[in-house]
Amino acid sequence: MKISALPIDKAHVAGLHAEELALVATARDQRLAEFASGRALLHQLLGTDMPIMRASNGAPAWPEGVVGSLAHDRLQAVAVVGSADEYRAIGIDIEPHAEANDELRESVLRGDDPDIDPIAAFVMKEAAYKAWSDLGGEIVGPLEVRLHVEGGAFTAEMPTPEMIVHGTLTNTGESWMAIATVPASVSAPAGRRTHGPILTAHSRLDD
Repeated sequence: MKISALPIDKAHVAGLHAEELALVATARDQRLAEFASGRALLHQLLGTDMPIMRASNGAPAWPEGVVGSLAHDRLQAVAVVGSADEYRAIGIDIEPHAEANDELRESVLRGDDPDIDPIAAFVMKEAAYKAWSDLGGEIVGPLEVRLHVEGGAFTAEMPTPEMIVHGTLTNTGESWMAIATVPASVSAPAGRRTHGPILTAHSRLDD
């Protein structure tokens, strides 16, 4: 598994292939810079100069034999890729540190979740959701995902189809970043294959 990050920089727009640029033809400057930085990062991680298009769920269209995930906050894009021989699915998410209000806390933390920073909790739940949704998981809210955290490791109990997703949480100093993985040995559960961010006010699926 390879993980990397790249600062958001509008200079990466010049490196987009025409096919990639067409995916964000109507985007505003900030969105365009985020997309271009994400694509530049993926080209580095995958070691390819071929256009990286968008899958039907909005995530990058990964090359055959590769699974991965892409996310960004205001300052940087982050991505993780791995071999499909080792991982069935991977999810990553990142959010900047911020003061959390009661509304956010109540919308993210369950009564049986650990008493932790709700932004950190959201990042873990979102990373787990991204991996789980690739296996048929339905659109859910963060209060439907139960967290267990021990140090920098966490597990997320996902509903319908039920699954335990394992991951790690990192404090970068400016942001919380979480990576969740499902090993290739885990069978894909039966379930409706739908995709979407679990908390649309704060994040989006990979793009």
